[in-house]
Amino acid sequence: MADFALEKSAPFDGCDLPQSLGAARLAAVAMGGIIAVMPLKGQSMAVAGAMKSAFGVTLPKVGEIARASGVELLWFAQGQWLVINADLQKLTAMQNLAAISDQSDGWAMLHLDGADAKAVLARLCPLDFDAVRVGCVARTEFAHIPAMIIPREDGYWIGLPRSFATTAYENIIDTMKSVAAQALL
Repeated sequence: MADFALEKSAPFDGCDLPQSLGAARLAAVAMGGIIAVMPLKGQSMAVAGAMKSAFGVTLPKVGEIARASGVELLWFAQGQWLVINADLQKLTAMQNLAAISDQSDGWAMLHLDGADAKAVLARLCPLDFDAVRVGCVARTEFAHIPAMIIPREDGYWIGLPRSFATTAYENIIDTMKSVAAQALL
């Protein structure tokens, strides 16, 4: 029988990050906890009130983000939100109102910034990046990977399933090289 052991690793272990190519820079984002919150049938208003009590902010509308005290609430899908950097203990108090699931190990997050960031993203994702604004989150396909794009004041966060971290990294680096080379022509 084969002898093996599982080892804990970060999503982008083995990737050369941060990486700057042309006028774009790619880096991994160190995330706190990522908790999915899905109100039980008929409990949406109660969950919204509990979020307001726990974090000082209520559930954001479709495609939006709410921020308070270092915690971010992201709309994720119909009746689903992600809470980033939250204390799980505060959320377990809502367990009779919502399904609560720790998603921290299931997601990987990259930060892309620089003057060429939009050009790089436009080659990998079908969003209109001139219309996507800070304070919003877009669920979309990114390099054939289901992802969320989160515009920030200093660039874009790209959230994707952890199992696609290396593939996304390779696609972004290849695209950064292409955009940088085209700028030299």
